[in-house]
Amino acid sequence: MPTKIYQVIEEFELGKHCQPKMTPAVIKCLKLLRKGMEFQPKQFIEENQDYLTKRSKDRFNACQSLVSTSLKFGREMGIVQIKETKPISYQDFCNLDTIQYMSSQLRGSKTKNLKTKVGHDNSTKRHYTLQLHYFNNWLHGKSFDFNITKQIDVDTFKKERTRVTLDGIEHFLHLYQESMNSESDFVRVIKLYLMDEINKDCSAKYMLGKYSAIVSYFEKNDSPIKFKYNPFSVHDDYKEENADATLSLSDLHKLLANANPLEKAVVLCKFHRGLDSSTLGDRFNFQVAEQLIKWFDNADFDNWDLKKCPVPIKLTRIKTDYTHVGYLDADAIVAIQEYLNYKYSSFVTTSRRNGIDPNYLKDKSHFIEPEKPLFTNRLNEPITINWISRVVPRLAKKAGIQKFIKGNRLQNRSEKNGHELRDLLKSTLIISGCADYVCELSIGHKVGDSYEKQDKLYPEVSRSEYAKASSKINILSKVSNLLDNDGDTEQYKMMYDELKSNISEAIRSEMQTRLEELKKSVDLQIKNTEKRESDASALAEELIRKSKQHKMNPERKAKLREIYNIPKYT
Repeated sequence: MPTKIYQVIEEFELGKHCQPKMTPAVIKCLKLLRKGMEFQPKQFIEENQDYLTKRSKDRFNACQSLVSTSLKFGREMGIVQIKETKPISYQDFCNLDTIQYMSSQLRGSKTKNLKTKVGHDNSTKRHYTLQLHYFNNWLHGKSFDFNITKQIDVDTFKKERTRVTLDGIEHFLHLYQESMNSESDFVRVIKLYLMDEINKDCSAKYMLGKYSAIVSYFEKNDSPIKFKYNPFSVHDDYKEENADATLSLSDLHKLLANANPLEKAVVLCKFHRGLDSSTLGDRFNFQVAEQLIKWFDNADFDNWDLKKCPVPIKLTRIKTDYTHVGYLDADAIVAIQEYLNYKYSSFVTTSRRNGIDPNYLKDKSHFIEPEKPLFTNRLNEPITINWISRVVPRLAKKAGIQKFIKGNRLQNRSEKNGHELRDLLKSTLIISGCADYVCELSIGHKVGDSYEKQDKLYPEVSRSEYAKASSKINILSKVSNLLDNDGDTEQYKMMYDELKSNISEAIRSEMQTRLEELKKSVDLQIKNTEKRESDASALAEELIRKSKQHKMNPERKAKLREIYNIPKYT
Protein backbone atom coordinates (compact mmCIF):
# COMPACT_ATOMS: atom_id res chain seq x y z
CA MET A 1 0.00 0.00 0.00
CA PRO A 2 1.52 3.39 -1.01
CA THR A 3 2.56 5.74 1.78
CA LYS A 4 0.49 8.91 2.21
CA ILE A 5 2.13 12.20 1.22
CA TYR A 6 1.09 15.29 3.19
CA GLN A 7 1.17 18.82 1.81
CA VAL A 8 1.27 21.93 4.04
CA ILE A 9 -1.27 24.53 2.90
CA GLU A 10 -0.87 27.06 5.70
CA GLU A 11 1.58 27.55 8.56
CA PHE A 12 0.41 27.05 12.14
CA GLU A 13 -0.34 30.22 14.14
CA LEU A 14 -0.88 29.88 17.88
CA GLY A 15 -3.55 32.56 18.21
CA LYS A 16 -5.44 31.47 15.10
CA HIS A 17 -5.29 27.68 15.15
CA CYS A 18 -4.85 26.64 18.78
CA GLN A 19 -7.58 24.34 20.13
CA PRO A 20 -8.40 23.39 23.77
CA LYS A 21 -7.46 19.71 23.34
CA MET A 22 -4.03 20.48 21.87
CA THR A 23 -1.09 19.54 24.07
CA PRO A 24 2.19 21.53 24.10
CA ALA A 25 3.84 18.62 22.27
CA VAL A 26 1.28 18.81 19.43
CA ILE A 27 1.78 22.58 19.12
CA LYS A 28 5.55 22.03 19.05
CA CYS A 29 5.12 19.52 16.21
CA LEU A 30 2.77 21.72 14.15
CA LYS A 31 5.18 24.66 14.38
CA LEU A 32 7.70 22.63 12.35
CA LEU A 33 5.43 22.65 9.28
CA ARG A 34 6.23 25.22 6.58
CA LYS A 35 3.90 26.30 3.77
CA GLY A 36 4.42 24.29 0.57
CA MET A 37 6.26 21.53 2.40
CA GLU A 38 5.57 17.94 1.22
CA PHE A 39 6.54 14.95 3.33
CA GLN A 40 5.83 11.37 4.30
CA PRO A 41 5.11 10.79 8.02
CA LYS A 42 7.94 8.28 8.44
CA GLN A 43 10.47 10.65 6.87
CA PHE A 44 9.23 13.53 9.05
CA ILE A 45 9.55 11.41 12.20
CA GLU A 46 13.09 10.27 11.41
CA GLU A 47 14.22 13.87 10.81
CA ASN A 48 12.59 15.40 13.90
CA GLN A 49 12.29 12.69 16.57
CA ASP A 50 15.26 14.01 18.59
CA TYR A 51 13.57 17.43 18.77
CA LEU A 52 10.02 16.20 19.39
CA THR A 53 10.69 13.76 22.24
CA LYS A 54 13.43 13.25 24.81
CA ARG A 55 12.51 9.66 25.54
CA SER A 56 15.34 7.17 25.17
CA LYS A 57 13.06 4.11 25.09
CA ASP A 58 10.53 3.56 22.27
CA ARG A 59 11.38 7.00 20.89
CA PHE A 60 10.18 6.26 17.37
CA ASN A 61 6.83 4.86 18.55
CA ALA A 62 6.23 7.81 20.87
CA CYS A 63 7.08 10.25 18.09
CA GLN A 64 4.88 8.33 15.64
CA SER A 65 1.89 8.69 17.96
CA LEU A 66 2.57 12.41 18.42
CA VAL A 67 2.91 13.09 14.67
CA SER A 68 -0.25 11.10 13.91
CA THR A 69 -2.23 13.17 16.44
CA SER A 70 -0.71 16.42 15.16
CA LEU A 71 -1.57 15.64 11.53
CA LYS A 72 -5.13 14.82 12.57
CA PHE A 73 -5.45 18.29 14.14
CA GLY A 74 -3.75 19.80 11.09
CA ARG A 75 -6.22 18.26 8.67
CA GLU A 76 -9.19 19.38 10.79
CA MET A 77 -7.92 22.97 10.78
CA GLY A 78 -6.99 22.95 7.08
CA ILE A 79 -3.27 23.36 7.72
CA VAL A 80 -2.29 20.13 5.92
CA GLN A 81 -3.94 17.88 3.38
CA ILE A 82 -3.17 14.51 1.85
CA LYS A 83 -1.71 14.93 -1.61
CA GLU A 84 -3.64 12.75 -4.03
CA THR A 85 -1.16 10.55 -5.89
CA LYS A 86 -3.64 7.96 -7.08
CA PRO A 87 -5.53 8.04 -10.39
CA ILE A 88 -8.80 7.72 -8.47
CA SER A 89 -9.61 8.15 -4.79
CA TYR A 90 -10.98 5.25 -2.78
CA GLN A 91 -14.35 6.98 -2.31
CA ASP A 92 -14.75 7.58 -6.06
CA PHE A 93 -13.58 4.04 -6.80
CA CYS A 94 -16.31 2.62 -4.55
CA ASN A 95 -18.90 4.52 -6.63
CA LEU A 96 -17.91 2.84 -9.92
CA ASP A 97 -20.79 0.84 -11.41
CA THR A 98 -18.97 -2.50 -11.53
CA ILE A 99 -17.65 -2.09 -7.98
CA GLN A 100 -21.09 -1.26 -6.61
CA TYR A 101 -22.59 -4.21 -8.51
CA MET A 102 -19.98 -6.55 -7.04
CA SER A 103 -20.27 -5.08 -3.52
CA SER A 104 -24.03 -5.56 -3.48
CA GLN A 105 -23.44 -9.32 -3.78
CA LEU A 106 -20.86 -9.55 -0.99
CA ARG A 107 -21.34 -9.83 2.73
CA GLY A 108 -21.09 -6.60 4.66
CA SER A 109 -20.40 -6.12 8.34
CA LYS A 110 -22.17 -8.50 10.75
CA THR A 111 -21.93 -6.16 13.71
CA LYS A 112 -25.30 -5.34 15.26
CA ASN A 113 -24.55 -3.22 18.30
CA LEU A 114 -21.30 -1.39 17.67
CA LYS A 115 -21.33 1.57 15.34
CA THR A 116 -18.63 1.41 12.67
CA LYS A 117 -17.67 4.09 10.19
CA VAL A 118 -18.60 3.43 6.58
CA GLY A 119 -15.64 1.77 4.89
CA HIS A 120 -13.94 0.90 8.20
CA ASP A 121 -15.66 -2.39 9.01
CA ASN A 122 -13.87 -5.73 8.98
CA SER A 123 -16.00 -7.30 6.25
CA THR A 124 -15.30 -9.25 3.06
CA LYS A 125 -16.83 -6.40 1.07
CA ARG A 126 -14.36 -3.86 2.44
CA HIS A 127 -11.28 -6.10 2.09
CA TYR A 128 -12.11 -7.00 -1.51
CA THR A 129 -12.80 -3.37 -2.44
CA LEU A 130 -9.47 -2.26 -0.97
CA GLN A 131 -7.54 -4.92 -2.88
CA LEU A 132 -9.31 -4.05 -6.14
CA HIS A 133 -8.47 -0.37 -5.58
CA TYR A 134 -4.77 -1.30 -5.38
CA PHE A 135 -5.10 -3.38 -8.57
CA ASN A 136 -6.92 -0.53 -10.34
CA ASN A 137 -4.13 1.93 -9.50
CA TRP A 138 -1.50 -0.52 -10.73
CA LEU A 139 -3.33 -1.02 -14.05
CA HIS A 140 -3.80 2.69 -14.73
CA GLY A 141 -1.50 3.94 -17.49
CA LYS A 142 0.07 0.55 -18.27
CA SER A 143 0.03 -0.82 -21.83
CA PHE A 144 -0.49 -4.47 -22.80
CA ASP A 145 -1.15 -6.47 -25.98
CA PHE A 146 -4.63 -7.99 -26.31
CA ASN A 147 -6.57 -9.92 -28.93
CA ILE A 148 -9.46 -7.64 -29.85
CA THR A 149 -12.41 -9.02 -31.84
CA LYS A 150 -13.84 -6.50 -34.32
CA GLN A 151 -17.05 -6.89 -36.32
CA ILE A 152 -16.46 -6.38 -40.05
CA ASP A 153 -19.86 -7.40 -41.41
CA VAL A 154 -23.18 -8.67 -40.08
CA ASP A 155 -21.83 -12.13 -39.47
CA THR A 156 -18.12 -11.52 -39.99
CA PHE A 157 -15.63 -10.86 -37.19
CA LYS A 158 -11.90 -10.29 -37.22
CA LYS A 159 -9.46 -10.85 -34.38
CA GLU A 160 -6.61 -8.33 -34.14
CA ARG A 161 -3.60 -8.05 -31.87
CA THR A 162 -3.67 -4.54 -30.43
CA ARG A 163 -1.66 -2.70 -27.78
CA VAL A 164 -3.96 -0.98 -25.31
CA THR A 165 -3.20 1.54 -22.56
CA LEU A 166 -5.51 0.80 -19.64
CA ASP A 167 -7.51 3.38 -17.69
CA GLY A 168 -8.25 1.05 -14.80
CA ILE A 169 -10.05 -2.10 -13.74
CA GLU A 170 -13.37 -1.30 -15.47
CA HIS A 171 -11.56 -0.79 -18.78
CA PHE A 172 -9.77 -4.10 -18.16
CA LEU A 173 -13.11 -5.87 -17.51
CA HIS A 174 -14.75 -4.43 -20.65
CA LEU A 175 -11.83 -5.60 -22.80
CA TYR A 176 -12.20 -9.08 -21.35
CA GLN A 177 -15.93 -9.12 -22.07
CA GLU A 178 -15.27 -8.11 -25.69
CA SER A 179 -12.51 -10.68 -26.18
CA MET A 180 -14.91 -13.61 -26.58
CA ASN A 181 -13.48 -15.24 -23.45
CA SER A 182 -9.88 -15.15 -24.62
CA GLU A 183 -8.48 -15.57 -21.13
CA SER A 184 -4.73 -16.01 -21.62
CA ASP A 185 -3.82 -12.32 -22.11
CA PHE A 186 -5.90 -11.22 -19.13
CA VAL A 187 -4.65 -13.98 -16.85
CA ARG A 188 -1.10 -12.94 -17.74
CA VAL A 189 -1.78 -9.31 -16.74
CA ILE A 190 -3.28 -10.39 -13.41
CA LYS A 191 -0.31 -12.66 -12.69
CA LEU A 192 2.11 -9.85 -13.57
CA TYR A 193 0.41 -7.75 -10.90
CA LEU A 194 0.55 -10.56 -8.33
CA MET A 195 4.25 -11.11 -9.09
CA ASP A 196 5.08 -7.39 -9.15
CA GLU A 197 7.88 -5.98 -6.99
CA ILE A 198 5.37 -4.07 -4.83
CA ASN A 199 4.02 -7.38 -3.50
CA LYS A 200 7.30 -9.22 -2.89
CA ASP A 201 7.27 -8.71 0.90
CA CYS A 202 3.63 -9.72 1.42
CA SER A 203 2.70 -13.01 3.08
CA ALA A 204 1.18 -15.90 1.14
CA LYS A 205 -2.12 -15.51 2.99
CA TYR A 206 -2.33 -11.82 2.06
CA MET A 207 -1.60 -12.59 -1.60
CA LEU A 208 -4.32 -15.24 -1.59
CA GLY A 209 -6.71 -12.47 -0.52
CA LYS A 210 -5.64 -10.34 -3.50
CA TYR A 211 -6.22 -13.24 -5.87
CA SER A 212 -9.65 -13.99 -4.39
CA ALA A 213 -10.71 -10.34 -4.70
CA ILE A 214 -9.78 -10.12 -8.39
CA VAL A 215 -11.42 -13.44 -9.30
CA SER A 216 -14.55 -12.44 -7.37
CA TYR A 217 -14.73 -9.11 -9.25
CA PHE A 218 -14.94 -10.89 -12.59
CA GLU A 219 -17.32 -13.53 -11.28
CA LYS A 220 -19.74 -11.06 -9.65
CA ASN A 221 -19.77 -9.01 -12.87
CA ASP A 222 -20.95 -12.11 -14.78
CA SER A 223 -17.64 -12.61 -16.58
CA PRO A 224 -15.85 -15.37 -14.67
CA ILE A 225 -12.14 -15.83 -15.21
CA LYS A 226 -10.47 -18.98 -13.90
CA PHE A 227 -6.81 -19.75 -13.39
CA LYS A 228 -4.62 -21.44 -10.80
CA TYR A 229 -2.44 -19.40 -8.50
CA ASN A 230 -0.28 -20.72 -5.67
CA PRO A 231 1.19 -17.89 -3.58
CA PHE A 232 2.92 -20.36 -1.22
CA SER A 233 5.48 -21.18 -3.93
CA VAL A 234 6.77 -17.59 -3.96
CA HIS A 235 5.69 -15.98 -0.69
CA ASP A 236 6.40 -17.05 2.89
CA ASP A 237 3.53 -18.32 5.02
CA TYR A 238 5.37 -18.04 8.40
CA LYS A 239 3.55 -21.10 9.74
CA GLU A 240 6.64 -22.41 11.51
CA GLU A 241 7.27 -19.07 13.24
CA ASN A 242 3.63 -18.68 14.26
CA ALA A 243 3.31 -22.29 15.44
CA ASP A 244 5.65 -21.53 18.34
CA ALA A 245 3.44 -18.72 19.67
CA THR A 246 2.15 -19.62 23.12
CA LEU A 247 0.52 -17.99 26.14
CA SER A 248 0.73 -20.04 29.34
CA LEU A 249 -1.30 -19.72 32.55
CA SER A 250 1.81 -18.30 34.18
CA ASP A 251 2.09 -15.66 31.43
CA LEU A 252 -1.58 -14.80 31.87
CA HIS A 253 -1.09 -14.32 35.61
CA LYS A 254 1.86 -11.99 34.99
CA LEU A 255 0.07 -9.77 32.49
CA LEU A 256 -3.04 -9.53 34.70
CA ALA A 257 -0.87 -8.26 37.56
CA ASN A 258 -0.46 -4.96 35.68
CA ALA A 259 -4.05 -4.68 34.46
CA ASN A 260 -6.60 -2.12 35.61
CA PRO A 261 -10.11 -3.36 36.60
CA LEU A 262 -11.53 -2.97 33.07
CA GLU A 263 -8.59 -4.73 31.39
CA LYS A 264 -8.62 -7.56 33.93
CA ALA A 265 -12.36 -8.19 33.53
CA VAL A 266 -12.20 -8.11 29.72
CA VAL A 267 -9.20 -10.47 29.51
CA LEU A 268 -10.67 -13.00 31.96
CA CYS A 269 -14.06 -12.97 30.21
CA LYS A 270 -12.33 -13.43 26.87
CA PHE A 271 -10.32 -16.33 28.31
CA HIS A 272 -13.07 -18.19 30.21
CA ARG A 273 -15.70 -17.76 27.50
CA GLY A 274 -13.28 -18.50 24.62
CA LEU A 275 -14.26 -15.38 22.69
CA ASP A 276 -12.76 -13.76 19.63
CA SER A 277 -12.48 -9.97 19.75
CA SER A 278 -15.40 -9.18 17.43
CA THR A 279 -17.86 -11.46 19.26
CA LEU A 280 -16.77 -10.06 22.63
CA GLY A 281 -17.16 -6.46 21.48
CA ASP A 282 -20.41 -6.69 19.52
CA ARG A 283 -22.32 -9.55 21.19
CA PHE A 284 -20.98 -10.54 24.61
CA ASN A 285 -20.64 -6.97 25.87
CA PHE A 286 -24.29 -6.21 25.09
CA GLN A 287 -25.87 -9.57 26.02
CA VAL A 288 -23.99 -10.80 29.08
CA ALA A 289 -25.58 -8.45 31.65
CA GLU A 290 -29.07 -9.86 31.15
CA GLN A 291 -27.83 -13.45 31.39
CA LEU A 292 -25.82 -12.75 34.55
CA ILE A 293 -28.80 -11.08 36.25
CA LYS A 294 -31.02 -14.01 35.30
CA TRP A 295 -28.53 -16.64 36.50
CA PHE A 296 -27.86 -14.98 39.88
CA ASP A 297 -31.52 -13.94 40.28
CA ASN A 298 -30.65 -10.30 41.01
CA ALA A 299 -28.76 -7.26 39.74
CA ASP A 300 -27.04 -6.67 43.09
CA PHE A 301 -23.64 -7.82 41.87
CA ASP A 302 -22.02 -7.49 45.32
CA ASN A 303 -24.18 -10.39 46.55
CA TRP A 304 -23.74 -12.80 43.66
CA ASP A 305 -23.17 -16.33 44.95
CA LEU A 306 -19.89 -17.63 43.51
CA LYS A 307 -20.98 -21.19 44.28
CA LYS A 308 -23.19 -20.92 41.18
CA CYS A 309 -20.12 -20.70 38.96
CA PRO A 310 -19.40 -21.53 36.20
CA VAL A 311 -22.13 -19.37 34.61
CA PRO A 312 -23.47 -20.46 31.19
CA ILE A 313 -23.43 -17.65 28.60
CA LYS A 314 -25.21 -18.21 25.28
CA LEU A 315 -23.93 -16.25 22.27
CA THR A 316 -23.74 -16.35 18.48
CA ARG A 317 -20.20 -16.19 17.13
CA ILE A 318 -19.99 -13.49 14.45
CA LYS A 319 -17.50 -15.25 12.18
CA THR A 320 -19.54 -18.45 11.75
CA ASP A 321 -23.07 -17.43 12.85
CA TYR A 322 -22.90 -20.39 15.23
CA THR A 323 -24.96 -20.14 18.43
CA HIS A 324 -23.49 -22.02 21.38
CA VAL A 325 -23.05 -21.96 25.14
CA GLY A 326 -19.80 -21.18 26.93
CA TYR A 327 -19.03 -20.38 30.57
CA LEU A 328 -17.67 -17.73 32.90
CA ASP A 329 -15.97 -19.16 35.98
CA ALA A 330 -15.31 -17.56 39.37
CA ASP A 331 -12.30 -15.44 38.40
CA ALA A 332 -14.21 -13.76 35.59
CA ILE A 333 -17.25 -13.09 37.80
CA VAL A 334 -15.08 -11.62 40.58
CA ALA A 335 -13.31 -9.44 38.01
CA ILE A 336 -16.69 -8.18 36.75
CA GLN A 337 -17.72 -7.36 40.34
CA GLU A 338 -14.47 -5.46 40.93
CA TYR A 339 -14.87 -3.58 37.66
CA LEU A 340 -18.47 -2.55 38.46
CA ASN A 341 -17.44 -1.37 41.94
CA TYR A 342 -14.56 0.56 40.39
CA LYS A 343 -17.01 2.11 37.91
CA TYR A 344 -19.33 3.08 40.78
CA SER A 345 -16.46 4.62 42.77
CA SER A 346 -15.35 6.62 39.74
CA PHE A 347 -18.91 7.89 39.32
CA VAL A 348 -19.06 9.00 42.96
CA THR A 349 -15.69 10.77 42.71
CA THR A 350 -16.66 12.56 39.48
CA SER A 351 -20.03 13.59 40.92
CA ARG A 352 -18.44 15.14 44.01
CA ARG A 353 -15.82 16.90 41.90
CA ASN A 354 -18.59 18.46 39.80
CA GLY A 355 -20.64 19.45 42.84
CA ILE A 356 -23.33 16.81 42.30
CA ASP A 357 -24.72 14.76 45.17
CA PRO A 358 -23.90 11.12 44.28
CA ASN A 359 -26.52 9.83 46.73
CA TYR A 360 -29.27 10.33 44.16
CA LEU A 361 -27.99 7.10 42.61
CA LYS A 362 -28.01 4.78 45.60
CA ASP A 363 -28.66 1.54 43.73
CA LYS A 364 -25.50 0.07 42.19
CA SER A 365 -27.62 -2.10 39.87
CA HIS A 366 -27.82 0.94 37.59
CA PHE A 367 -24.35 -0.03 36.38
CA ILE A 368 -25.45 -3.44 35.07
CA GLU A 369 -28.60 -3.28 32.97
CA PRO A 370 -29.96 -5.63 30.29
CA GLU A 371 -29.23 -4.72 26.65
CA LYS A 372 -26.68 -2.12 27.74
CA PRO A 373 -22.92 -2.59 27.36
CA LEU A 374 -21.22 -4.03 30.42
CA PHE A 375 -17.76 -2.68 29.58
CA THR A 376 -17.41 1.00 28.69
CA ASN A 377 -14.52 3.43 28.29
CA ARG A 378 -13.96 6.75 30.06
CA LEU A 379 -16.50 8.44 27.79
CA ASN A 380 -19.08 5.81 28.83
CA GLU A 381 -19.06 4.39 25.30
CA PRO A 382 -18.80 0.64 24.57
CA ILE A 383 -15.26 -0.66 24.23
CA THR A 384 -14.32 -1.22 20.59
CA ILE A 385 -13.15 -4.37 18.82
CA ASN A 386 -9.87 -2.63 18.06
CA TRP A 387 -9.30 -1.87 21.76
CA ILE A 388 -10.05 -5.49 22.68
CA SER A 389 -7.57 -6.74 20.06
CA ARG A 390 -4.79 -4.58 21.51
CA VAL A 391 -5.33 -5.17 25.23
CA VAL A 392 -3.47 -8.50 25.58
CA PRO A 393 -0.39 -7.46 23.54
CA ARG A 394 -0.22 -4.20 25.49
CA LEU A 395 -0.42 -5.90 28.91
CA ALA A 396 2.12 -8.53 27.86
CA LYS A 397 4.55 -5.80 26.83
CA LYS A 398 4.01 -4.00 30.13
CA ALA A 399 4.68 -7.25 32.01
CA GLY A 400 7.92 -7.79 30.09
CA ILE A 401 6.85 -11.12 28.56
CA GLN A 402 6.02 -9.95 25.03
CA LYS A 403 7.93 -11.39 22.09
CA PHE A 404 7.58 -10.62 18.41
CA ILE A 405 7.39 -13.14 15.59
CA LYS A 406 7.23 -12.80 11.82
CA GLY A 407 3.87 -11.77 10.39
CA ASN A 408 5.40 -11.00 7.01
CA ARG A 409 8.56 -9.34 5.72
CA LEU A 410 7.09 -5.90 6.31
CA GLN A 411 6.18 -6.24 9.96
CA ASN A 412 6.30 -8.48 13.02
CA ARG A 413 3.33 -9.46 15.13
CA SER A 414 2.94 -9.96 18.85
CA GLU A 415 3.40 -13.51 20.14
CA LYS A 416 1.14 -12.87 23.14
CA ASN A 417 -2.20 -11.85 21.65
CA GLY A 418 -5.90 -12.34 22.24
CA HIS A 419 -6.15 -15.38 19.97
CA GLU A 420 -3.72 -17.28 22.18
CA LEU A 421 -6.30 -17.09 25.00
CA ARG A 422 -8.61 -19.34 22.97
CA ASP A 423 -5.77 -21.81 22.40
CA LEU A 424 -4.94 -21.72 26.10
CA LEU A 425 -8.55 -22.37 27.13
CA LYS A 426 -8.99 -25.37 24.82
CA SER A 427 -5.62 -26.86 25.81
CA THR A 428 -6.42 -26.45 29.51
CA LEU A 429 -9.85 -28.04 29.11
CA ILE A 430 -8.32 -31.02 27.30
CA ILE A 431 -5.66 -31.75 29.93
CA SER A 432 -8.30 -31.35 32.66
CA GLY A 433 -10.24 -34.27 31.17
CA CYS A 434 -13.24 -32.31 29.86
CA ALA A 435 -15.42 -33.94 27.21
CA ASP A 436 -14.36 -33.26 23.62
CA TYR A 437 -17.61 -31.53 22.68
CA VAL A 438 -17.23 -29.10 25.62
CA CYS A 439 -13.68 -28.26 24.52
CA GLU A 440 -14.95 -27.39 21.03
CA LEU A 441 -18.09 -25.55 22.12
CA SER A 442 -16.17 -23.41 24.60
CA ILE A 443 -14.29 -21.69 21.77
CA GLY A 444 -17.25 -21.54 19.37
CA HIS A 445 -16.44 -24.50 17.11
CA LYS A 446 -19.21 -26.69 15.74
CA VAL A 447 -19.23 -30.24 17.05
CA GLY A 448 -20.03 -33.45 15.22
CA ASP A 449 -23.22 -33.25 13.19
CA SER A 450 -26.79 -32.05 13.68
CA TYR A 451 -27.57 -35.17 15.75
CA GLU A 452 -25.19 -34.17 18.56
CA LYS A 453 -27.07 -31.90 20.98
CA GLN A 454 -25.50 -32.76 24.32
CA ASP A 455 -25.20 -29.12 25.39
CA LYS A 456 -28.91 -28.54 24.76
CA LEU A 457 -30.27 -31.82 26.14
CA TYR A 458 -27.94 -32.11 29.14
CA PRO A 459 -26.80 -28.57 30.05
CA GLU A 460 -25.80 -29.48 33.63
CA VAL A 461 -23.56 -32.28 32.38
CA SER A 462 -21.82 -29.84 30.03
CA ARG A 463 -21.42 -27.37 32.87
CA SER A 464 -19.96 -30.06 35.14
CA GLU A 465 -17.52 -31.06 32.41
CA TYR A 466 -16.32 -27.47 32.08
CA ALA A 467 -15.98 -27.24 35.88
CA LYS A 468 -13.30 -29.94 35.79
CA ALA A 469 -10.90 -27.21 34.67
CA SER A 470 -11.95 -24.68 37.33
CA SER A 471 -8.88 -25.27 39.49
CA LYS A 472 -6.63 -24.38 36.55
CA ILE A 473 -8.43 -21.55 34.75
CA ASN A 474 -9.21 -19.69 38.01
CA ILE A 475 -5.62 -18.52 38.14
CA LEU A 476 -6.29 -15.65 40.56
CA SER A 477 -8.53 -17.18 43.19
CA LYS A 478 -7.87 -20.92 42.74
CA VAL A 479 -11.36 -21.67 44.05
CA SER A 480 -11.75 -25.15 42.69
CA ASN A 481 -14.01 -26.20 45.56
CA LEU A 482 -16.90 -23.96 44.54
CA LEU A 483 -18.71 -27.00 43.21
CA ASP A 484 -19.54 -29.85 45.55
CA ASN A 485 -17.92 -32.84 43.88
CA ASP A 486 -15.16 -35.24 44.93
CA GLY A 487 -12.84 -34.59 42.00
CA ASP A 488 -12.55 -30.87 42.61
CA THR A 489 -12.29 -31.26 46.41
CA GLU A 490 -9.49 -33.82 46.12
CA GLN A 491 -7.63 -31.64 43.66
CA TYR A 492 -8.08 -28.65 45.96
CA LYS A 493 -6.59 -30.64 48.88
CA MET A 494 -3.61 -31.58 46.75
CA MET A 495 -3.11 -27.96 45.77
CA TYR A 496 -3.47 -26.89 49.42
CA ASP A 497 -0.91 -29.47 50.59
CA GLU A 498 1.48 -28.40 47.85
CA LEU A 499 1.04 -24.75 48.77
CA LYS A 500 1.52 -25.55 52.48
CA SER A 501 4.66 -27.51 51.69
CA ASN A 502 6.01 -24.66 49.58
CA ILE A 503 5.29 -22.14 52.35
CA SER A 504 6.99 -24.35 54.97
CA GLU A 505 10.00 -24.76 52.73
CA ALA A 506 10.11 -21.01 52.14
CA ILE A 507 9.94 -20.34 55.91
CA ARG A 508 12.73 -22.85 56.61
CA SER A 509 14.86 -21.30 53.90
CA GLU A 510 14.24 -17.80 55.29
CA MET A 511 15.07 -18.88 58.85
CA GLN A 512 18.26 -20.61 57.71
CA THR A 513 19.33 -17.46 55.89
CA ARG A 514 18.68 -15.31 58.97
CA LEU A 515 20.62 -17.72 61.24
CA GLU A 516 23.60 -17.63 58.91
CA GLU A 517 23.53 -13.83 58.85
CA LEU A 518 23.28 -13.73 62.69
CA LYS A 519 26.22 -16.15 63.04
CA LYS A 520 28.32 -14.00 60.71
CA SER A 521 27.45 -10.91 62.76
CA VAL A 522 28.38 -12.60 66.08
CA ASP A 523 31.62 -13.96 64.64
CA LEU A 524 32.51 -10.49 63.42
CA GLN A 525 31.84 -8.96 66.86
CA ILE A 526 34.00 -11.61 68.59
CA LYS A 527 36.76 -11.05 66.08
CA ASN A 528 36.64 -7.27 66.61
CA THR A 529 36.68 -7.69 70.42
CA GLU A 530 39.69 -9.98 70.27
CA LYS A 531 41.45 -7.51 68.02
CA ARG A 532 40.78 -4.61 70.40
CA GLU A 533 42.09 -6.62 73.37
CA SER A 534 45.16 -7.62 71.42
CA ASP A 535 45.81 -4.00 70.42
CA ALA A 536 45.45 -2.83 74.06
CA SER A 537 47.90 -5.47 75.29
CA ALA A 538 50.39 -4.56 72.60
CA LEU A 539 50.10 -0.88 73.51
CA ALA A 540 50.71 -1.65 77.19
CA GLU A 541 53.79 -3.67 76.40
CA GLU A 542 55.10 -0.88 74.19
CA LEU A 543 54.63 1.70 76.95
CA ILE A 544 56.39 -0.49 79.51
CA ARG A 545 59.23 -1.02 77.09
CA LYS A 546 59.61 2.70 76.50
CA SER A 547 59.44 3.53 80.19
CA LYS A 548 62.20 1.09 80.94
CA GLN A 549 64.18 2.44 78.04
CA HIS A 550 63.98 6.00 79.38
CA LYS A 551 64.42 4.86 83.00
CA MET A 552 61.32 6.68 84.10
CA ASN A 553 60.73 7.19 87.85
CA PRO A 554 58.14 5.10 89.73
CA GLU A 555 55.72 8.03 90.09
CA ARG A 556 55.54 8.62 86.33
CA LYS A 557 55.11 4.90 85.72
CA ALA A 558 52.22 4.79 88.17
CA LYS A 559 50.61 7.79 86.47
CA LEU A 560 50.92 6.21 83.03
CA ARG A 561 49.46 2.97 84.32
CA GLU A 562 46.51 4.89 85.74
CA ILE A 563 45.90 6.85 82.51
CA TYR A 564 46.03 3.84 80.20
CA ASN A 565 44.53 1.40 82.72
CA ILE A 566 47.56 -0.86 82.55
CA PRO A 567 47.53 -3.65 85.16
CA LYS A 568 50.44 -3.99 87.54
CA TYR A 569 52.73 -6.86 86.91
CA THR A 570 54.41 -8.60 89.77
